[in-house]
Amino acid sequence: MHTWKSHLRSVLHRLVRTHGGAKLSDIEHLLAGVLDADGIDFRAPDGTLLPDQTTLAAALDLPCDVTIRLQLHNHAPRPAASGDAAPPQGEPAASRFREGAPVDQADISRDPRFERFIREFARLEKRHEFMWAGYIVRELLPRLGFNPEEAKLVLDCLRSEHYVNITKVHNPKNPDFPATGVKLNREHEVVRALLGAQGETHPHEIASGESL
Repeated sequence: MHTWKSHLRSVLHRLVRTHGGAKLSDIEHLLAGVLDADGIDFRAPDGTLLPDQTTLAAALDLPCDVTIRLQLHNHAPRPAASGDAAPPQGEPAASRFREGAPVDQADISRDPRFERFIREFARLEKRHEFMWAGYIVRELLPRLGFNPEEAKLVLDCLRSEHYVNITKVHNPKNPDFPATGVKLNREHEVVRALLGAQGETHPHEIASGESL
């Protein structure tokens, strides 16, 4: 059964391979974006926060707890109307991934999901210095309605049309295997038109020797 715990473990195991040497303060920001959470904390078993300078690899070698903070803004649930059907017993919860139509490889910008991707990517890029390609493929694109099986193809289409640029960032944990990042091409005329004034803003660029 897929749970938040198993999902988080899977994300952490993938992340430690590319960002094991990154500081927890950076990892917490990245994970908050991946999980769409308000905050992530790594804590010792006694509840104290692990030092920000601790690397992800070191934290996972120690007994530690991961706390996910979610701020719920919605009001109390509306009482069910008499005509509302209750979900069948044992029916699985709806996935946060939306199953969508196949992508139009000839012109992805005509896809209604394209604008949602550009705007959401621009928002996340302002919050996080590094946008991991694995997060785009496994989390962001499926959450916006692209079929998970096509996510890599979608990213390749976005790259080939120069809506995004693929970057390689030094990976201190495995120097021979740099981390793959994605950056929005804010100079592209279509991206500029969608973002308006936002398109003039360039987020902080990571130097080749920086981690995460």
